[in-house]
Order: sequence, then C-alpha cells, then structure tokens
Amino acid sequence: AGQGANLGFSDAAALAASLQLALARREDVGDAPVLRRFRRARKADNVTTLHGLDLINRLFARADGPLAALRQRGMRWFDALPALKQLAASHAMRREPLPMERRR
Repeated sequence: AGQGANLGFSDAAALAASLQLALARREDVGDAPVLRRFRRARKADNVTTLHGLDLINRLFARADGPLAALRQRGMRWFDALPALKQLAASHAMRREPLPMERRR
C-alpha cells in the first residue's frame, strides 16, 4: 500500500510538472502530446515498481523448499550490501528527481 501511495504522489508531482511546462510553452494542457509526455515520464517507474512488487510477492509467498533457502541467502546478501540497501530505500521513497526535472 505504501508503494502505491508513493507512486500516486510521484504521479501527481510529475503531472503538475508536465502541466506547468505545457503552460509555460502556451500549450493546451489537454492536448495529446502534453499527456504523452506525462505518461512517458511515469511509465518506467510504475512498470518497474509493479514488477518488483510482484517479484517480492512471489518470493515470499512460499515458506518452504529451495525457494525459501534461496530467499534467505538473498536477504543476507542484500543486508550485507549497504549501497544496495540505500539504493532500494531511495527508490522506495522516490528520492530520485523526476524525469522532467533532469532535462532542465
């Protein structure tokens, strides 16, 4: 649920940025190119998060068998790599700049 809320907040921020850019360019905010820019700006994050959460759900759905042992090993490996944990936390908290902010 938290990741869905984070995606929603990021979507809202990206939509606001897209609309501000359109207004600054004197474009109609309802025109297809304006909305396509917004959709392109958010698609990768939404798809990545969807697939990542699906993978996590599948990994933790079973408590037994070889998958459980692999999962435990993976979690120990993840815990031993602070840079990877930081990257995952930053992505989860949406601390990266929005795609439209990077282009300025």
